[in-house]
Amino acid sequence: MEGKTIGLFFLMVSKNHVDIFGTKVSITNINLAPQQVIGLCEKKSTGYICLPDAYVIVAAAKNLRLRQILNQSLLTLPDGAPLVLYAKSKGIKNIGTVSGYWLVKKLMDTHLTHYFYGSSPGELAKIKANLENEFPHARILGYKSPPWVSPNEIETNSQIADDMEQIKLLGPNIVWVGLNSPKQDYLMKAYAPLLGNIVLIGIGGVYDYLSGTMKISPEWVKKLSLRWVYRIIQNPRRLFRKTFIAIFGFSLLTLKEFVSVRKKAPADV
Repeated sequence: MEGKTIGLFFLMVSKNHVDIFGTKVSITNINLAPQQVIGLCEKKSTGYICLPDAYVIVAAAKNLRLRQILNQSLLTLPDGAPLVLYAKSKGIKNIGTVSGYWLVKKLMDTHLTHYFYGSSPGELAKIKANLENEFPHARILGYKSPPWVSPNEIETNSQIADDMEQIKLLGPNIVWVGLNSPKQDYLMKAYAPLLGNIVLIGIGGVYDYLSGTMKISPEWVKKLSLRWVYRIIQNPRRLFRKTFIAIFGFSLLTLKEFVSVRKKAPADV
């Protein structure tokens, strides 16, 4: 029975992605992902890229609309140790965490053009100053803070629609969207067709790191898969509940899946 159970687990893995509780997560890593993004931009692709963490995966397991959006992306990059550990438990070796923060930085020194859409005007000013200091030759076409709206108002808000029209006229290769999930996912899905050959990438809370509001975790913390602890220490009021939901929810879904697969596996004769 053990071998047959493992066989059923491998049905969740395809050549390009691993199915994590209904969400198809791309099999990639921080070394491959930048080149994949560059390739999509050079091919004038239309669409968006998502970077879900464990919290978003848990939310998508309950939210069909969000799950469909993640599954229709150009890439759904694994942003977090739980996703990578889950994939490796399925026998996948060439997958690693793709941090939105490092993805931004790796693409700043390329020929691609960029636009930042998210956060507050004050935070954007800090991001602009930091990026111009670190990447003086980066081709950044603009920054814009979106209006605050509920997830259900994303597609009907006139200001967002006007902003997207202006971005389309500028024609950057990449729009870095920072609204947090599911808002940014709803926005990217709704406006990707309008923007044409522009790739939108949802990076949410990465704006906090780019502005310096949050400090990036040291390398030894990452190696121990404890980035979540480092984040909570910096902002416990905002992140404790979200992190608890992510860890508890992801663990519960993993347990339920394991029990379900074992029940479906035929007994040895």
